[in-house]
Amino acid sequence: MSLDRNEIKKYKESIPFQVRKASYDKMMQDNPGKYPAVLLKGNNCKYNIPLHKFALEGSMTMGTYLYTVRRYFKLSSKQGVYLYLCDTLPMLNAKISELHQRCADEDGCLYFVLTHQEDKG
Repeated sequence: MSLDRNEIKKYKESIPFQVRKASYDKMMQDNPGKYPAVLLKGNNCKYNIPLHKFALEGSMTMGTYLYTVRRYFKLSSKQGVYLYLCDTLPMLNAKISELHQRCADEDGCLYFVLTHQEDKG
């Protein structure tokens, strides 16, 4: 099982399916045109990033989401971070709506796992 699947499995085991599904359905109802996403901290990530739920605009690109995450957690330019989705690094020009069609879980949510790499330069 890959890095992000282990983190996602732990999260899903901690919250029953019906609770997750109801929460994400309500999030989508309250925010039309947006998609539920959960950002999980990878086990090799040293940054103190708690679990966060987001309602992402469908027209937002992965690059914009990555930029938003970097700003939200005040990460410096020397702190390399990666957002995994479905065991891969999505292309930065991929739209959230497209990723939701391809990678949404059965509960309707996108699960991102944040990992890091320090720049030695």
